[in-house]
Amino acid sequence: MTEKTIPRLMAQSIEPVSEFYTAMGFEITFRQTAPYQFLSVKRGGIELNFYGDKEFDPTSSTAGCLVDTDDVD
Repeated sequence: MTEKTIPRLMAQSIEPVSEFYTAMGFEITFRQTAPYQFLSVKRGGIELNFYGDKEFDPTSSTAGCLVDTDDVD
């Protein structure tokens, strides 16, 4: 059995998140703008999901996700 974890993270909008992760070499595997914002990105064995919520305040959030890599460049 193959197991994996895919973090689901919040964002105020998926557009800047999409731009940021594609600039880092991630591929967009799914994007939805209605009825709600959702974005899924993938690079190698890393997959991340993002939900857009205009009410989300990242300055008061303690949620996060650590991606550890040897290839910082």
